[in-house]
Amino acid sequence: MSNFSILSSKATTLMIAVAITVLPVTILATPAVSQSQPATEPGGQSGLGVHHSGTYMEGRVAKRNAESEEATYRLSPSKDVVMNLSGTTPVKDWSMCARGLSGDAKMVVTRDNHLKGIHSLNFSLPVCNLKGEHKGMEDDAHAALKADRYHDIIFKLASATIEQKDDSRYEIAAHGTLTVAGVTRTVTLRMVSLVAQDGAITFTGSEGLRMSDYDVERPSVLFGAIKADDKMTLTYNLIFTK
Repeated sequence: MSNFSILSSKATTLMIAVAITVLPVTILATPAVSQSQPATEPGGQSGLGVHHSGTYMEGRVAKRNAESEEATYRLSPSKDVVMNLSGTTPVKDWSMCARGLSGDAKMVVTRDNHLKGIHSLNFSLPVCNLKGEHKGMEDDAHAALKADRYHDIIFKLASATIEQKDDSRYEIAAHGTLTVAGVTRTVTLRMVSLVAQDGAITFTGSEGLRMSDYDVERPSVLFGAIKADDKMTLTYNLIFTK
């Protein structure tokens, strides 16, 4: 064998050895593609299914909480449900308080307790429930309000507007009719409403009235020498629950 053949054979052997040595390194340096891992679509979503983001789920919760439906409410029997009738005389102020009111309402409230609508709201106060400082005052007031013929002071809602002031507080303009001593007049009760976490809805407010508008004779003493002022004020705290 010639020297050239020997050198050629050695060179070939050397090249094969180098190739065998480098080959594992090349294989190890190439990242393997897992057959079980799905390809990723733009936006970080897997091709095998859509993964909802936190914002999406929060949106669904908010939408569910915003859902609302009309529900029937009743006036609570709580002692905190109260109505006052007050006024003045040339001698002193007078005030009478009543409990034991009855009433109902149909209102639209969201799942997270936001008041969205008032479709009806009615309440009545038994005149004989009005209590004053003494029996004589009660008798005079009951007689002036004609309690023997007209047993209740009644409010019936016709329509209402709602203005939200903060998360649970609302200002309400309740347009309807108020019946006192058998006489019905159109009124607008300006109310403040609060929606509690337990779903109870409170309405508070006051309304100035004139006895003459309802044909109520002003109570008097000393054979009519001292008469109550024609103006009187109706104040109330109403709590409605399901």
